[in-house]
Amino acid sequence: MSTIKSLTLEVERKFTQLAVQPFTRAGGTPSFRSLQYLGSHSFHNIYYDLDGLLSSKGIWIRRRNGHWEAKIKHGGDFQNSRFVELHDPKEISSQLEILTGIKQTQYNNFGLRKLADFTTLRQSWIADDEYTIV
Repeated sequence: MSTIKSLTLEVERKFTQLAVQPFTRAGGTPSFRSLQYLGSHSFHNIYYDLDGLLSSKGIWIRRRNGHWEAKIKHGGDFQNSRFVELHDPKEISSQLEILTGIKQTQYNNFGLRKLADFTTLRQSWIADDEYTIV
């Protein structure tokens, strides 16, 4: 990988909607010492790909609320995933070129086509004054 100015490593766990019950302080083992509801917010995502080329490599390119983001799989499996996140369009372009050979910029959607367009409503909590749950 080339030099990346800002690096965020996201660790993600996927749940089915039916598996997620309302959070309570005593809802698990061991129970949380504290649990604070942080509210909800919505965001608009447009995902881009090129005939499955990126998703097959664990790369997700999206515009979230008008800002470009890339999530590049950095380990784990479908259920428990780790991703490197990029937010600078120049870094996204550079990584796309290294990982796929695609050399384009954000001005033409990195040469990609729209895959999905949707809005998400997300709730969040902070557990034990340390862990953010969304």
